Amino acid sequence: MSAAVSRPAALALLLASACRSAPSPGAPVTLEDPHHHGVEVNGSWAMENPNEGFALVPVPAPPAGSEWDERAVSPEGKWEAFATCEPECRVLVRAVGQAEMRELRGPAFSELRPFSGLVWLPSDILVFDQWTQPHYGIHYAVDVRHGRLLQAAPFPDRVEGR
Repeated sequence: MSAAVSRPAALALLLASACRSAPSPGAPVTLEDPHHHGVEVNGSWAMENPNEGFALVPVPAPPAGSEWDERAVSPEGKWEAFATCEPECRVLVRAVGQAEMRELRGPAFSELRPFSGLVWLPSDILVFDQWTQPHYGIHYAVDVRHGRLLQAAPFPDRVEGR
């Protein structure tokens, strides 16, 4: 250790760099695109203020026997996510083994269109898509632990020249 940095200061720097914090609003986030959309989904936004109106809202668990369109468990087994269109289209998340469900709500989500492609990236990030019209959709990434929308990027079903 250099003489310019005291032991307590070095320890504080080490601990600060080891802690993961939620990104600041508007900060660019580079994440893996598990869907391989063919267009860059990092850094483009479908709306000006994507976090305005976004929330993870506690909701009652769907009735027993409800059908899930998709279900995905995080790689660490910490979280599970569900996509359903009973009675409206939505994405639900919960900590594994917990009863409390949370619904992802945002101004760009449509209750009339199904969500698909639920994939957990390492940690607490859920990625999924929602088609907004026949040839265009929005690719979402949500930091479930911090309740932040990280990406809401538009994408086409086909890319010219490919």
